[in-house]
Amino acid sequence: MFEIPDRVDHYASGLDDLKELIEEYPPSRGAEITGCPEKQIIEAARAIGRAKAMLTIWLPAENIQATPGRSILDIIKGLHSGDVRCLWITTTNPAASLPNTSWVKEGLSKAEMLVVQDIFHPTETTMLGDVILAAAQWCEKTGTYTPPVHGFKIPTA
Repeated sequence: MFEIPDRVDHYASGLDDLKELIEEYPPSRGAEITGCPEKQIIEAARAIGRAKAMLTIWLPAENIQATPGRSILDIIKGLHSGDVRCLWITTTNPAASLPNTSWVKEGLSKAEMLVVQDIFHPTETTMLGDVILAAAQWCEKTGTYTPPVHGFKIPTA
């Protein structure tokens, strides 16, 4: 696993626990869980590892697939049934914002691995996470981005 120890230790905690957890998920297990070919997982990991910077985009209102995915409630049902085993939640707090919060929290706690990435901590959802990652607000970034509505934005942080 690539790391810059001085920087990681300064900004994060639990790196040793994360390393242990990652050892339980080699590419072969990731392929088994997701149905994604192991070779693609390895290629993606290498591309990310070689990148000088990385940007991921999630546009909930804009994702159109030929085969629709699961709604958040279907994902929570899948956590309860064991059909969904791992989940990465970004910049949302479903443990507080979805109806029947006790059922949602119970489902989230059944995940084998729950990664929560948010600009706030602690929240109801980050408190359930196995891995907590920081996210950046629009005002913490410089550059151009396109939100799902309202056209282009050019933040100047």
